[in-house]
Amino acid sequence: MAPGRLLCRLGVTGSLVLGALGTASAQEPVEVCTQASKDSADAKTDASAADACIKRCEGVEGGGAATRLKKCRDRLAAIRRDEAERQRKAEAAAEAERQRKAEAAAEAERQRKAEAAAEAERQRRRASPIELAYVTIPGGTFKMGSEKGDPDEKPVHDARVETFELMKTEVSVAQYEECVKAKECTPRTTVHYAGYSAEDAAFWSKSCNSGRADRADHPMNCVAATDAEAFCAWAGGARLPTETEWEFAARGKEGRPYPWGPQPPDATRVNACGAECVEWAARNGKRWAKLHDGHDGWSTTAPVSSFPKGATPEGVLHLSGNVWEWTASSYCDYPSKKCAEAARVIRGGCWFNSVAAWLRGAFRFRYSPSLRFVYLGFRCAR
Repeated sequence: MAPGRLLCRLGVTGSLVLGALGTASAQEPVEVCTQASKDSADAKTDASAADACIKRCEGVEGGGAATRLKKCRDRLAAIRRDEAERQRKAEAAAEAERQRKAEAAAEAERQRKAEAAAEAERQRRRASPIELAYVTIPGGTFKMGSEKGDPDEKPVHDARVETFELMKTEVSVAQYEECVKAKECTPRTTVHYAGYSAEDAAFWSKSCNSGRADRADHPMNCVAATDAEAFCAWAGGARLPTETEWEFAARGKEGRPYPWGPQPPDATRVNACGAECVEWAARNGKRWAKLHDGHDGWSTTAPVSSFPKGATPEGVLHLSGNVWEWTASSYCDYPSKKCAEAARVIRGGCWFNSVAAWLRGAFRFRYSPSLRFVYLGFRCAR
């Protein structure tokens, strides 16, 4: 064969080979992109596979590479969204678990404190030198004050009271005299008020209950606030009730006008100034008005366990009438607690009250804590 024809044939053949090689080289990126796309689809949630697909398909033209690139990008975005959502849920679950553990720890601490308080109460009661009857007053929120009452009862405002215990009755003479015997309380058989003349002081002191054999079960009167506090502390570490606690016990969550309910005070519910009180005053040269025409049986104080019809639903007696009661609270404006003077709040009314409004659960009065009157006593709380 002629050399020229061989060269010509080689040239043609070489051209075909080179052309075939060139075509294979041009198709390789498309094939790589296609395979990477398939691998990513198979891997589903594998971000690295989707990322590899993007790298293989970027810059590749033709053969559906652009479509595959978009799918891989969308798949990677979806995978990252899913990962972010899983991370969010995991963090939320971890936070919920932290909250659960914190609440469990708080509840355990509350339980521990409750058990410790219960044990302390058992110890206190075992150590108490005297047995006093208490009534549990479940805590709650109520409307304190009255828009129908005196200016110092306004404005009506929400007040919160935690569960506490209040003595069922006023402290009796017999109970107070036990404290005197223990040398923890001061004997009180006279009144104390700078406004009394010597004659007035002598007259009123005759109605102090302590030292009278027939008055052992009557309320201890003629005591100052400090005397009341000393007794409560001696009697098992108790205290005087706050003004808010006292009103809550007298009125309840429903805001009763009187401890027993809405019915006006009468001779069956409250020891106030009825016919017997007016008669007593007349015998002593005084003219007093009367609350009602009934006769409650007691010209001055009555036994602390009397008048059951006047009890609160919880069974607390004499929160209206018999004797006013010291509280632990200073006399302040509502609701700012701004105290304009050094006075202590007293509550409840007494045996010679002739005005029904003074016997309401919301009515407030005040005295200097050092004063002692025949119509002023107390009860303890804890």
